[in-house]
Amino acid sequence: MTTYKDLSPYSYWRADEEPDSMADLNVGWLGGAGFDTGPVDAAFLAALRTRPQTNQTRGFHVCGLCMQSGSADDAAYGSAEIHVRGQNGVVYGAPTLIVHYVEAHNYRPPQAFIDAVLAS
Repeated sequence: MTTYKDLSPYSYWRADEEPDSMADLNVGWLGGAGFDTGPVDAAFLAALRTRPQTNQTRGFHVCGLCMQSGSADDAAYGSAEIHVRGQNGVVYGAPTLIVHYVEAHNYRPPQAFIDAVLAS
């Protein structure tokens, strides 16, 4: 899967490819290392799980973190994105694997994204 630093400019889909692809900032496009970890509120995780999906692809991505740790048989799969509108109209674009990253790998997204998910 493509890796982007949290809160970097979104560029995975171009706006002229899909009308729903209008995100501004990346969240949760994890590679192998260098991401924040820590607890998240159960309400955040519940709200994240129910977010509508967009930018559905024909294929799928496998969790690279599970692959690296040797637990490939239990690796999660993702094939779409979650977009969340935050303050000042910014739209965060995250892979659907973000739910797995939070649950299985203790990933803690940026607070602005957490706040946006809880407010939506």
